[in-house]
Amino acid sequence: MGRFDTDRHALREDGTRIGEGREPGLHWGEVIQEIRREVGDVYASGIPGEPRWLRAQGGFLFEYAIELMAGGYPLNPAMEVAFKRYMLQARGGILKQVKLVRDGIHMTPDGVWVEEKTLESYKKTGQTMKKASDVQAFTTNFYHWILQEGGYLGALLEEGYDIEKVHWYVLWDRGDYKWNCDSKCPDGCSMDNHAQQVRIYEARFTRQELDEIWARGLRMKMKMENREQLDAAPV
Repeated sequence: MGRFDTDRHALREDGTRIGEGREPGLHWGEVIQEIRREVGDVYASGIPGEPRWLRAQGGFLFEYAIELMAGGYPLNPAMEVAFKRYMLQARGGILKQVKLVRDGIHMTPDGVWVEEKTLESYKKTGQTMKKASDVQAFTTNFYHWILQEGGYLGALLEEGYDIEKVHWYVLWDRGDYKWNCDSKCPDGCSMDNHAQQVRIYEARFTRQELDEIWARGLRMKMKMENREQLDAAPV
């Protein structure tokens, strides 16, 4: 597990980097921040441990999400799509939106980093980061992510791609829900673990695991097709 450098990859809604083209000198936003600090606003300096530009990045994601919501998307799916779009802009050199079909099932993984033999997935969640505190927790709480990427990986291998691992880039938009613990933190507690952040998780699959995932998917496909046939049958 690692961190994704959101400061180095901070982008506006249009894909340009935050700070690029910014006029030199004092800006109104800086004035407002100082006023907030002067009146004792505890949120004026951000949440301890939170990357500098991540909160602003969230604002730009929301700008794009609003466009999707105007087209009928609910808020959370719109924000997840906006985060995927941001990651695809930030991750240069990645094959994006690869179209795959296997056994009549269409798939579009987020990104493929051919040089590093890596399948990439971009997720945003309001769940606590503690649900991915170790391998067992991640496997239990995010099994659907594992099934999804396992299906993609198996299809990529069938297409001749040389892929060895999966990386999930996860935006934990509430950290581990303890960012305001302050002095209540136990000894050794790091505020870096509590703030909103993007973490990277890695998994490798055996051929047997991929086959089992695909077999499970095919069983569900058959159930769905049978259900459709029953629904379409004349009464």
